[in-house]
Amino acid sequence: MKRLFLLIFCVAALAGKSFGYNFERYDGQPYYTMSPNGLYMIANNDGVINILNVVTGEESTYGPDVMTGARPYNIGGGNAVNNLGMVVGTMTEQNPAVWQNGEWTALPLKGTEGSWSIANGVTPDGKYVCGSISTTSSLGGSGTNMYPCLWTKGEDGKYGVYELLPCPTTDFTGRAPQYITAMSISDNGNVIAGQIVSFDGFASYPIVYTKGNDGKWSYTVVGLDKILKPGVTFPKYPTYEPQSPNFEDYMSDEDKAKYQAALTKYNEDFEKWLNDPTLPEPTYPNQMDYLTDKDGYNAALNKYNKEYTAYSDSVDAFNKVYSEATTGASYVFNTIYLSANGKYLGQTIQRPDPNGDPLNPLGTKLSTPAIIDLANDGKVSEGNSETMIVQGVTNDGTMLAASPAVEYTRNAYVIAAGTTEPVKFDKWIAGKCQPAQGWLKENMIFDVVTSSTDANGNETTETHLDSLVTGSVTCNPEGTVFVGYMYNGWSQSVSATGYVSYKLDITDPDNETGIAATKKDDAENVTIKAENGVITAAGSAAALDVYDVAGRKVATAKTGNGVSVNSGLYVVKATAADGSTVTKKVSVKK
Repeated sequence: MKRLFLLIFCVAALAGKSFGYNFERYDGQPYYTMSPNGLYMIANNDGVINILNVVTGEESTYGPDVMTGARPYNIGGGNAVNNLGMVVGTMTEQNPAVWQNGEWTALPLKGTEGSWSIANGVTPDGKYVCGSISTTSSLGGSGTNMYPCLWTKGEDGKYGVYELLPCPTTDFTGRAPQYITAMSISDNGNVIAGQIVSFDGFASYPIVYTKGNDGKWSYTVVGLDKILKPGVTFPKYPTYEPQSPNFEDYMSDEDKAKYQAALTKYNEDFEKWLNDPTLPEPTYPNQMDYLTDKDGYNAALNKYNKEYTAYSDSVDAFNKVYSEATTGASYVFNTIYLSANGKYLGQTIQRPDPNGDPLNPLGTKLSTPAIIDLANDGKVSEGNSETMIVQGVTNDGTMLAASPAVEYTRNAYVIAAGTTEPVKFDKWIAGKCQPAQGWLKENMIFDVVTSSTDANGNETTETHLDSLVTGSVTCNPEGTVFVGYMYNGWSQSVSATGYVSYKLDITDPDNETGIAATKKDDAENVTIKAENGVITAAGSAAALDVYDVAGRKVATAKTGNGVSVNSGLYVVKATAADGSTVTKKVSVKK
């Protein structure tokens, strides 16, 4: 058994720019997700949520209620933040809600929901929000506690009441599932991914909802072959458990009164006996002695015993098939990574470890990253690892994972599209952007101690100086902006303990946006800069066009005239006299 922990934190720069790329480090918060453009990052630390605008530095913080300790704010479990700064989750009293511009707004409900409804994913334009609705009897009362749903924004800019997405009424065993969720939504709003949690809670597996050309939704269960062996038919699980007869149903009102009087006297005598053990110990009144209809009760009891025996036999027969038909595997609950284009689904499959700790009653688990190709009949491809948990998936099917799966002091890995072999994140990113690897080696270095215990319980430790720890990493759909975090809980320096997060933006600094750039002739002499809230261009620029991060043009100016804008992140296109253009992403601070 091995453990990984950090002993000494090595001093490193908190931010840096290299060759036009942007790399940042943030101490004290676990930033685990971000908007695709990297402008908004979210941390959740011990119930305290932080939403950070990385350009302005503005941070919105939401924590437990100081009086009750309740945690009314939660961030959705899917792609919960978009480039417009919209964050979805829950607000006070577990109402699904949207956060934007520092304010939470509740999403419309029907008034019959339970207290654990939540919004989980949002499209880039904010038109669609997917989530899960906690059930009441009005939603079926079948025993399923959560259903998938979708909110749609109308032309008035407001969200209407959710629609329930179609889903199965039973799990793979034929019983009512505990949960059916909707976690992540594609950019076009036509694909939503969630999970089904089985009746007994022992298995979670993916479900994908797809909107057809007619606007109607359908669903497909995928990846079930990793849990269920082929050709299995489950016997019907009994839906009714017999109840033993109630004594009072076979007593007259007079006999009920006599029984209650005897019970009261027993309680009084018992108190006296506790205070004086020399008194005779009272005898608890036998309900059978007060039955008015003993024959009726005995007949009902015999009927119950027969029915319960049949019920028990049915359960045993079902459990026998269940044990033989299932693999023991399950997809990790609430870890749903749908690619923005809706083509790939990243999941983690957990299986029992045959060589696990026999003293652990729950057993240890093997964790394998897997990619599900939704465009290829839901084909599941597993990565070559038993210690990793998926952290993200790009539009080409590349997976980001982290190992060990159950620790926060761990390292990031990448499984490239079409491959199965994990590659360390720093080595992979070096092939994309060498300066990013250099920054990691300067800023994420720690002294790592590994601890191992032999079969006799003897523990040994070994210190590995100056080790690179990349933590858990996720990224945007294109695989150009990354956010990672790790936990340093064992440093000898108190000020250095806690979470460390970082962001790597490896977007090509010569063409950092989706705006097309023409061949650079005169534009090669153009320089774009921002000072004191004003964007200017020098050189042969004839005109400037300024766009916000959502791609909307916000300002235009002729050469020599600066553009005054609010603080924020902008894309600037400068057009030279010969018509050639150059674009650059700039950060403006007033």
